[in-house]
Amino acid sequence: MGSFVTAKDWRTGMRDALLSIWPANGSIGSILDLGCRDCWHTAGLPGVTRHVGVEVWPEALERGIRKAKAGGIPNFEPVLAEGLGYLEGCPDGSFAGVLAIDLLEHFPQDKSVALLNEMERVASKLAVVWTTMGYIPQAPFDADGSPQPYEQHLWGPVPGLFTERGWSVNTYPEWHETRGGAILAWQSK
Repeated sequence: MGSFVTAKDWRTGMRDALLSIWPANGSIGSILDLGCRDCWHTAGLPGVTRHVGVEVWPEALERGIRKAKAGGIPNFEPVLAEGLGYLEGCPDGSFAGVLAIDLLEHFPQDKSVALLNEMERVASKLAVVWTTMGYIPQAPFDADGSPQPYEQHLWGPVPGLFTERGWSVNTYPEWHETRGGAILAWQSK
């Protein structure tokens, strides 16, 4: 069971949760960061020497590129693409780590399961998901209020989706305050 994280410190709290399961020995050299946005959650992870960021939303990917150019993301390789389609073109085990942070809830259930299948195939050492716990409605708007169709939530994963696959799971029931919680799930190989 995870610890409480307030809305005020959600970025720090999510990052702390990710670091709590991240290998400290530097064994994850290459990562595929699906739905990377500006890479706030993955920039500077210990041991990462290659950081491929895949994002379908051009404006969000541009923020990641600017951050990389400013020195915030060493070895950043930006890719404008849809995550599942990109994964399907990757060879087995081609990245040490594959991450989908705040992504699964934006796909229909069948596409999310397909994404998990591909993550398991492509990750040689670690696959990580951070997602809502259950369905939490979210409209298709960015934080600044501008229309953004990729922000809409389409379904809500539950811990059993991951535990049935043999993944480890931490839950954060207070994460979205009264609307629901969050799941951090990972599969180490």
